[in-house]
Amino acid sequence: MNHCVGKDPATQVSNMLNAIPGDLYNMVWVSVSPNYSPGCGWTINTPQKNCDYLRAVVGAVTSAGKKVGIFSSISFWQQVFQSSSFCYQLGNLPLWYGSYDGNKSFYDFRAFGGWVSPVKKTFESQYPMCGTSVNLNWSP
Repeated sequence: MNHCVGKDPATQVSNMLNAIPGDLYNMVWVSVSPNYSPGCGWTINTPQKNCDYLRAVVGAVTSAGKKVGIFSSISFWQQVFQSSSFCYQLGNLPLWYGSYDGNKSFYDFRAFGGWVSPVKKTFESQYPMCGTSVNLNWSP
């Protein structure tokens, strides 16, 4: 789920869930990464407000009966929360991280945001046709 920090989290989650047939998925991955759309970037808030916003998104997803996980990386987390350890309360959720090193392993994972281990990794991005990116993911 790509979201806009400047808008109501519950409304965004509701709109997304209503737009996708519920039988097509059972998990929502919330992306914590830069969003450069006007009024949507994490930089409009303090780290605490960003954490409160993210917790509200997670709460809205779970209230709708869906499982939720976080997609991020240590560098994105530090950009959003100005610390790799801030907003650790979400560290109990599954983590999918990005590290485009071409390796199908978690050898490069560094703990952040309360996570000591991930469940998935995006390890490569390819451009197979017409400049369209396809991410290659791995989980043990």
